[in-house]
Amino acid sequence: MPARETRPLLQGRDRDRPPPYSATARTDSCRFENPRRQADERAPAGNECYSVLKFAIVAITIITCLTVSLPFISPRHHGHHGHGNVTPPPRHPLGLTFNDAPWPGSTYAITEGNSSNAITFYNGDSIALSQYRPGNPSQRWTCRARDGWLGFTIEPNDSAVYLGFTPWPYQPTLRAVATEQKFNEMFAVMARPGGGFKIYFRDGDKLLPLGKDGGGTLARVEVTDMWWGFTKVR
Repeated sequence: MPARETRPLLQGRDRDRPPPYSATARTDSCRFENPRRQADERAPAGNECYSVLKFAIVAITIITCLTVSLPFISPRHHGHHGHGNVTPPPRHPLGLTFNDAPWPGSTYAITEGNSSNAITFYNGDSIALSQYRPGNPSQRWTCRARDGWLGFTIEPNDSAVYLGFTPWPYQPTLRAVATEQKFNEMFAVMARPGGGFKIYFRDGDKLLPLGKDGGGTLARVEVTDMWWGFTKVR
């Protein structure tokens, strides 16, 4: 029989020390040498930090986009250019507004465009443009209505006469002599997109505008670029 291998007996403190390759030693070493388990234990904290960082980046991106696009979403207007605060148009030194739509029962100053040249009644029946003077009764025209048409009267010497034009065969110049509103004293007033109004006379089954004839007299004409301002005075 072969000789049995003998091992030295453990003496003293070596008696309680485990062998170098015992199961207990392997278990204790694995407790501190498993990096995958340690990474899994730290994962929840890492995921939480990543979520907070991602939320902050998204929030900053949204705020930046709103700041850049806000002027286009809600523009502020300034004058006619669409920027800044709204600036009201300057007030005319004579108090003219030019954009008061005529309505029966109200009284108006009627001016050439946005100038201060007003339609003025003179003694007799003549009509001409002259410098507007607030309170001048010869420049105050009261709006009337008949059969859906507008009319305008001046009341000098407590006698109402209607604005109209001279009938055929004469040139259709502006005048104020009729004491009642008939065909030649019926008007249509149309607002312009850019402000002010166009004044039209009846001419058979069509309308012709108020302008100036070849001699510069106010008259019913075929074509004109002239427009008129209405300012309510009463």
